[in-house]
Formats: sequence, C-alpha cells, structure tokens
Amino acid sequence: MRADLQTLLSALRFLARKTSPVSVADLSARLQGKHSSGILSELVALDAVIRTRRDPPTIVLDPDLREQLQNILFIDSMPDAEESGEPQPVTTPSNDDTLFELLGLSPSASLEEVKAAYRRKMKEWHPDVFAGRSDDARRIAEEKTKDIIAAYETLVGRHHRKQEEEVVT
Repeated sequence: MRADLQTLLSALRFLARKTSPVSVADLSARLQGKHSSGILSELVALDAVIRTRRDPPTIVLDPDLREQLQNILFIDSMPDAEESGEPQPVTTPSNDDTLFELLGLSPSASLEEVKAAYRRKMKEWHPDVFAGRSDDARRIAEEKTKDIIAAYETLVGRHHRKQEEEVVT
C-alpha cells in the first residue's frame, strides 16, 4: 500500500528534526497509523533514509537531505530537546544507565555480553560503513563510535576493578 503525499511529508518533517536514528515503530506512531505501512518502503525507494538497525528496525534521514529539508521547511537545524528525544553525545559517559543504553544492554549484563554488544555496535556504526555517504553522515558515525568506545572502556574497566577488589578481599 502506498502512503499518500501528506503522510510522506509528515514523515519527512518528523525525520528532518532528528539527527539520531528513529525506530520505525516510533515513526508509525507519530503518523498515527495514516498509511504508515508504506512509508518505510517509499523512503527507502527515494534513497531518503539510512537504515541503522534491522532488529528493531531504525532509520535516520540522509544528512544531506535533512539539511535541504530544514531549509525548505524552515525547520531549525538544532531540534528542540523535548521534541527530539535524542540522547546527547556521551564521549565522557556519566551514568550507568546511559552506558548500558548506548550498548543496548541491561545493567545486569555480563562482561561477555558487553563485549558482544560492543562488537555489534561497532559493526553498525563504524565510519567505514558510511564511507559513501555525506560528510555529515560520516561525522555522526565517528561521534557515535567514540561514544560506543567510551562506554565499552568504562564498563570493562569497572568489571576488571570489581574483579580485582574481589580477589583482594
């Protein structure tokens, strides 16, 4: 089923405000079910989105297209924090929830799960994956990989310190 032009425009407006990936479920909810089933296939056919994850499916608007749409639709380049719902870069992560969330883990994750999540996220966000894309897409990927590395190093370091404390006591 094809989405109508108004629904497609609503989806593009929503995605133009986002710089981080959006789940397909969130996009569908935002469109309130108005022919939302055809939106993803039409956005992919238009080469308007970059798929960032398959399970659950997430997308981000191509950065060059986002910039053009922001100019055309008079959208501020910096989204409203409440509207965007985006996490800020965590190059220096401050709390455990952010670290685990960034790697897609629960706080009870084992060291093996942390390592597996790190590898999975690096495959997903490595800048080489975005080599054929715009400078903005590569910059976003570079920032994301720095955040992933920082979260991984922090969690692994904590695990090793915890093991050392257990040996000492």
